Amino acid sequence: MLAYLNQLHNDYEDMINLPLLNKEYDKPLEEYVYDAFKGFEILPNIKIIGYDWEPEEDKYDANDHIIRRNANKNKIIKNISETRCGVFYLDVEVSGLDKNGLLKVHYLKKPLVIPIADDDGYLMIKGKKCYLIYQMVDKMLYPSFGAVTIKSLMPICTKTSKDEYEDTDGNVYTIPTYTIQIFKTAINVLLIYSNLTITKTLNFMEVERFIRIEHKGEEYPQSNNIIRFDCGKKSDIIVAVKKDVFDKEIYVRSIVGCLIELFRDTGIPYSKIDDWEEWMIIVGGKNTVRRGIYQHIFFNRLLDEVTRKEIKIDDYDKQDIYHLLRWIIGNYQTLWASII
Repeated sequence: MLAYLNQLHNDYEDMINLPLLNKEYDKPLEEYVYDAFKGFEILPNIKIIGYDWEPEEDKYDANDHIIRRNANKNKIIKNISETRCGVFYLDVEVSGLDKNGLLKVHYLKKPLVIPIADDDGYLMIKGKKCYLIYQMVDKMLYPSFGAVTIKSLMPICTKTSKDEYEDTDGNVYTIPTYTIQIFKTAINVLLIYSNLTITKTLNFMEVERFIRIEHKGEEYPQSNNIIRFDCGKKSDIIVAVKKDVFDKEIYVRSIVGCLIELFRDTGIPYSKIDDWEEWMIIVGGKNTVRRGIYQHIFFNRLLDEVTRKEIKIDDYDKQDIYHLLRWIIGNYQTLWASII
């Protein structure tokens, strides 16, 4: 009976996606490798120019790619089992200053060994037949510990919490705030934008028409349509927001909450909210601007090249980590409702 099961009529046979099963929609392995290296372009002195892929076995010689790590340079352990590989040549441009302060540019051609797939999609590695399987998921997002997480090389985990804030008139409001998980540390999401400084951040987040940063020592026009929040005894900053927009738009409320928390935690004075170097020192945490710059380079790498291509949102919203985080915050409630 088992021998004849495959001959039974199946009413759903026409609905089987054979090209998907046969991996006809998958990109070649070398393209994924190239996209992974493109992530290094987040460093300003590295540019990935292109690549050459030679999928011919006769171009690959194992002796050219053996790394000798033992003390005896003549003693090399070789695997005589069959391995079908080609050579992937990556072209890289590296620039930097020499000891005399002059700009130097070097071009590198780095060879990498990549397995060759046969007509059926199988790889032969050290005598073992392997099959390349890409992760197949139905959604780009998943819930984790009360957060919205985007699948990426390093998961982009954005979490929300609701806290009560009292305005200068004594009214209490419940405001959502957002943090992003960096390893095991949750940081204020607006700290990612600190390299823009506050004024440019408000412009980038498209809330500059509704939110204003004020100094405690100055007098401002009073209005029933303006709500003001004191950022703490150690801060000389007040966050003012238009009441009608604050009551209606949860996105604007969340930005207000994140600003209050940011000014409370950092203690930055009003006079330096647009001081780029001051923010680099705060982000770096070691009283050095350079460390803050390195931290922002890490922030930029949160969104890798492969994720940027695969994530199914508008290209404008996935240009970089800054656009992506703004999109997540602006659509957080919808995203969370769609994945729970």
